[in-house]
Amino acid sequence: VPRIEEIAFLSSGTIEDLKVTVGDHVKKGQLLATLSGTSGKAKSLQEEIKNLKAENDDINKQSQYDLDMLQESKKSLQKQLRGAKDSRMKKGLKQQIAEAEEDIKLGKERLKQQKELQQLELRQKEAELAEAKTSTKNSRLYSPIQGEVVATSGGSGYMVQGGNTAVQVANMQAPRIKTAYVSGT
Repeated sequence: VPRIEEIAFLSSGTIEDLKVTVGDHVKKGQLLATLSGTSGKAKSLQEEIKNLKAENDDINKQSQYDLDMLQESKKSLQKQLRGAKDSRMKKGLKQQIAEAEEDIKLGKERLKQQKELQQLELRQKEAELAEAKTSTKNSRLYSPIQGEVVATSGGSGYMVQGGNTAVQVANMQAPRIKTAYVSGT
C-alpha cells in the first residue's frame, strides 16, 4: 500500500482556495490550498510602506528647502551688515542674524528628529509586513511529495484547525507492506 502523507496548515482559518481534488496527481512543492485573508494584508502593507517612503521623502525635501531658505536669509542679513554704516542698524542686523542662526539650529534639530521618527515608523511597518509574510507562508499548503491526492477535509469555504490534516497525498514512490501477521523467522 502507498504511504499516506497527511498535510496540515500551521494556522487555523477558512480555506480560500482548494486547488486539488481527490484523484489529482501532484508534484513536490505544488500549492494545494490557501487560507483566506492573509495574502491581502501583506500586499496592503507593502503598498503602505511604499507610500510612506514617498511621503517621507517629500516632507524631508520640504524641510531641507526651508532650512536652505533660512540660510540664504542669514547670508542676506550678513551682506547687509557688511554694507551698513549706522551702528543702530548694525545692532538690529546682528540681532536678526542671531535669531536666524537659532532658527537654523532648531530647523536642523527638527529635521533630525523628524527623520528618526520616520525611521521608527517605517521599521514598525516593516515588522508588521514580516509578520504578515510569515502568516501568509503559514496559510499556504504545499505538497511535500509527488503523489496522488486521496483525501481532503472539505473544500473552499471550510474551516480548518491548525495542525489538523487538510489534505492527504499517497506517496506511490515509497510503498509499505501491510500484513496481519509477521513471523519471527
